[in-house]
Amino acid sequence: YKLLMDQFIYSPLLLCSFWFHATFISTFDINKSISAISQNVMGSLISNWCYWPFVQIINIGYMPDQYKVLVINFASIPWNMYVSYSVSQSNKTKNETKSGSKAKPAGKKKKKKKKKE
Repeated sequence: YKLLMDQFIYSPLLLCSFWFHATFISTFDINKSISAISQNVMGSLISNWCYWPFVQIINIGYMPDQYKVLVINFASIPWNMYVSYSVSQSNKTKNETKSGSKAKPAGKKKKKKKKKE
């Protein structure tokens, strides 16, 4: 029951909260934050279901109690990297959509010479 509770109650709520806050912090717009939930949570939840059940089966079923928190902490590192990457990609595509094209890389600017009078 622990695994089912984790995957079907806790994870969807946590991912909704995560996407809402990650978007709200960068935009300060509640409507965009709610839109980010509807656009991104399902993909994150599917990725979550591909990763965390295996970690939890090992953790709940085979790890001694004194190591359970350590296992979750180590398993959280690649998961947090993935979620952070997802947010950055989501922000990148939104910025590209706004401007209509990919952002141009910053090049060297030519300095204008001042005319001596």
